[in-house]
Amino acid sequence: MKVNIINTVKPSEGVTNNDIKDYLLSLTEEKEVSTSILNIAINDLKFHYGIVLRHNSVYEIRQPKKDKKLPTVLS
Repeated sequence: MKVNIINTVKPSEGVTNNDIKDYLLSLTEEKEVSTSILNIAINDLKFHYGIVLRHNSVYEIRQPKKDKKLPTVLS
């Protein structure tokens, strides 16, 4: 199986922790995704590398806290 991380196609076994961190950083800075989408990407990576490929190093990635937004008050 090949994974497309930051426009580079690599075999999923050849992806390093730095590749994963760079990918998540590009999601937050370049694509400006929300924390919910970022959490989905992290959970996807944890499932693929943790369960399917049995790599334990992906579990070190911490998920960001959810954004706190003030409610809109209509007056």
